[in-house]
Amino acid sequence: MNTNTSITERIEALRSAMKALNMQAYIIPSSDGHLSEYTPAHWKSRSWISGFTGSAGTVVITLEKAGLWTDSRYFLQGAQQIEGTPFTLFKEGVTGVPSIEKFLATELSKGAIVGCDGNCFSQAEIERIGTALSPFGIELNAMHDLMKKAWSDRPAIPTKEFFAHPEKYAGEATKARTQRILSELKPFGANAIVLTMLDELAWAFNLRGNDVECNPVGVGYGFIGEKESVLFTIESKVSDALKEELKKQGVRTAPYEEIFTYLSQLPADTCVLIDKMRMTHSIYQSLSKECGKVYATSVVTLLKSYKNEAELEGVKCSMLRDGVALTRFFIWLENTLEQGATPSEVEVGEKLTSFRAADPMYVCDSFDTICGYQDHGAIVHYRAEESTAHKIKNQGVLLLDSGGQYLDGTTDITRTMALGKEEPEAQLKQDYTLVLKGHIAIATAQFPEGTRGNQLDILARKALWIVAYRTDMARGTV
Repeated sequence: MNTNTSITERIEALRSAMKALNMQAYIIPSSDGHLSEYTPAHWKSRSWISGFTGSAGTVVITLEKAGLWTDSRYFLQGAQQIEGTPFTLFKEGVTGVPSIEKFLATELSKGAIVGCDGNCFSQAEIERIGTALSPFGIELNAMHDLMKKAWSDRPAIPTKEFFAHPEKYAGEATKARTQRILSELKPFGANAIVLTMLDELAWAFNLRGNDVECNPVGVGYGFIGEKESVLFTIESKVSDALKEELKKQGVRTAPYEEIFTYLSQLPADTCVLIDKMRMTHSIYQSLSKECGKVYATSVVTLLKSYKNEAELEGVKCSMLRDGVALTRFFIWLENTLEQGATPSEVEVGEKLTSFRAADPMYVCDSFDTICGYQDHGAIVHYRAEESTAHKIKNQGVLLLDSGGQYLDGTTDITRTMALGKEEPEAQLKQDYTLVLKGHIAIATAQFPEGTRGNQLDILARKALWIVAYRTDMARGTV
């Protein structure tokens, strides 16, 4: 069975589940039950039904049509991966391309029902979509995960064990950290917070995991309150030793699905701080009607953005070791090409990973290596595949965008290299220099507190504008 036939059958399986609930459309996002950008296989529903594997995009299935919405990073990849399928590509941000809500308002009649899985949407997103559809008499129903019916061989939620993030790298014990979180809640009149997002859970409880590719996090929910702190996760993910260590730090463990019952029973003297952008709709809906609620940006998001001395030292040390790995890789690449070998983009990416992995502090790559030779270097978020990868020669230009996750820090390094001894073309040198000027302008800019990234954007583009280069690419600079 070929891929396109498989995708057509998957769409029809979903439509059957939609019809059973009288739904005229269904929305499938990229995110998972924890609003992650990168997700475990269990939640790769959008990729499964469309064949599109980019990190950002949303699928909409109606009873007659199928659409994929994605941004400029994935216009080329999206078009290639859905070619020959029932899907149509909708390029977000392009003039004349309708938003998902406008598309639905055009395609559906008054009284129609649009479904989605409330576990995979933030409360803010559900409110926004519902508000946009309401004037057209279209109802949004976020109560059903139809993938349970359509995706028969869906992977299970991962059960890999959590491991403790040592205090020497975190710079703070878990108990001290949860107490600091509680103290930050007080000015808002709150005394509890729910952790939906995996990075916040990892930071608050000093935990790491291997459930998500390129991200050292594990699946679970967290609750931090005056009376207790709780980690809700699959039981097999927490060893007896880790459970005992968490207990010493004032954190008890409970079954993953118990979070919903637990929140529904919060008493009136509990007041939860809610960040609608970082709390799923399902979690929000499960909160007790009796407990208090205040709305603000998650204090955990703000707290973890300020690095302590141990964390700063970890960043410096991981960058240093990563630099050693890159230097060894560059020596290998130069020698390999000078000997006349022509490794593929895939081979080069794997070799770079092997140099990083030689470090005992290495955990995994921090994202899929972007190794683009010549024209492939111009493809945003390019990912080399054996069937289409270029062979790299000792001439031309190679783009490498890569990074590593280490026990003490994370790296992200981009390098553009002219290979061989030939002088690069004048046009290429000018283009590179103009972009470099933009980098320098941003890096050296001084600006008042409260300045937004889009206000600084001109600094990155000014050198290009002076020579009348078009810089209307649909991507922000900072």
